[in-house]
Amino acid sequence: MKFPLFIDLKDKPVLVIGGGKIGGRRTEILKSFGADVTVTDPLFGEKREFRDSDIDGKFLVLACTNNSNLNAHIAKICKEKNIFVSRADSADDSTFFFPALCESGDICVGLVSSGDKHTLVKETAEKIRRIL
Repeated sequence: MKFPLFIDLKDKPVLVIGGGKIGGRRTEILKSFGADVTVTDPLFGEKREFRDSDIDGKFLVLACTNNSNLNAHIAKICKEKNIFVSRADSADDSTFFFPALCESGDICVGLVSSGDKHTLVKETAEKIRRIL
């Protein structure tokens, strides 16, 4: 299990590699919390391929491509540079999990599992949203 931590993302540089469904959804959430998000993807954002130097100076990195080898490479570089990284395709290779969020007014609840209980997290989040 990962330690749950809520952090201030306002104006923090965040890199999302991959602008598909997962990357796009996570980008919007990060922006809603004030993060300074850069998206690197040939079809979205900067419209070019990822470069190792894109990671430099980032607070968080999210590897959301459909290329497992590229995501592994990104995670390796981030770990070497002590930058938090989340791989959409590998909980074991992530240093943080992107939570399911339940928000209402001044309350924000984030839910994660040990990495492979996506249905349980989704169902629990729906119950919490109804309560809130």
